[in-house]
Amino acid sequence: MIPFHALLTLSDVVAKLPMIVAIACGVILLIAFFVGLKKGFRRVSWGGMFWLIAGVLFAVVDYNFADKLPLKDFYADIFKAEFVGFATSMTIALAAIILTLIVQIIFNACLRPRIKYVKRKTRISYDGYGFEYEEDGDNFDDEYYSDDYFGKRPKKIGYGKPRVFTRIMGGITCMINTAMVLAVIVAIGLFVVSATKLSNGAFGEIFAKEWVVEALKYSRAYVLDFLTIGIIFGVAFYGYKKGFASTMRVLIIPVGGTLAFVACCVLPFLDVSEGDWHFLSKFVERCMRLFKDTEYSKLLGRILAAALMGILSIVVFVLLGIGFSKLVKGVKSVKTLRVVDSILACILFFGIGAAICVALWSVLYALEYCGLFYASEIFSERASLANGFYEVVKVFMDEICDKYLLKFA
Repeated sequence: MIPFHALLTLSDVVAKLPMIVAIACGVILLIAFFVGLKKGFRRVSWGGMFWLIAGVLFAVVDYNFADKLPLKDFYADIFKAEFVGFATSMTIALAAIILTLIVQIIFNACLRPRIKYVKRKTRISYDGYGFEYEEDGDNFDDEYYSDDYFGKRPKKIGYGKPRVFTRIMGGITCMINTAMVLAVIVAIGLFVVSATKLSNGAFGEIFAKEWVVEALKYSRAYVLDFLTIGIIFGVAFYGYKKGFASTMRVLIIPVGGTLAFVACCVLPFLDVSEGDWHFLSKFVERCMRLFKDTEYSKLLGRILAAALMGILSIVVFVLLGIGFSKLVKGVKSVKTLRVVDSILACILFFGIGAAICVALWSVLYALEYCGLFYASEIFSERASLANGFYEVVKVFMDEICDKYLLKFA
């Protein structure tokens, strides 16, 4: 019997952890290369590649030209001193994201497999019973055709088998996508260990190695900025693909409809319905009058009011759903409207991505406030976006943490 308990002790696993992680990453990257090789460049995701481009563009401009741009002087007249650096870095980051998004959208339009509608000559023919049917314009007999017309027919572009160069580019692109994700995961692992007491315990020997110190140095300078850019970039591009009308349909119909239905069913049973909301209290009272001769008139009246309001909300949101479906189809059928719809959605999701980043940094700051995870130790002064988010979050989180988390600190 093989003594696995002797081979896989905790100290051995920790000592060999860098080698294990390196081998695992190498295997994953190799698998990613073969997946991209099979699919080809047109069909693989380009998210990691453009994420890298946006991050590098931001790093080059922010680290080398931020002081030479007039942004700091401009924001100094608008914001407090502690927010000027963040506003400058965020502006550069948004500019890098927007430029990269434009390039990715152009790549999608030119290189992604798509169906293009082209005009083709078609003739209408009639069979012996007088029924009209269509045939290809190349195969016809003149004496049986009465009319010609040009109609749009679908033509597939880029759906063929990928060539050798396209396959190689697909493999490289897929490796870049995977490498970006693996780099963030490994860096976060280093952050978690270095910002807690684990770095002085079982992982102390690893963190004493020179290459780990160097890896942490570069991770603290770049990773959190790249992660922030990646979140905003990914969310904004998702919004561009989703479209504004489709997003509103999802937000208003399922989410808004569910909340409205629950509110309509609950409000008649709350005390606020009797005095605070005059129109609602009157409606509930009228429903109660229908059962005034019964012992449970109040309860039955509230149930009836909740049922009627719930049914009304369902009808309203069903009609809204039909209207939004028509709107989405109308927008997709007109190219100009489709472009405007995508741009509006992109702007909306820019804000959502920024809000996600603020929420993430709020959680990290709360953990540091409680002494569980020291977020300020996982980024250096060169990480301008990370420093900026930390300072902005600190302004409003101090009061919240003093009020709700002081007893846990």
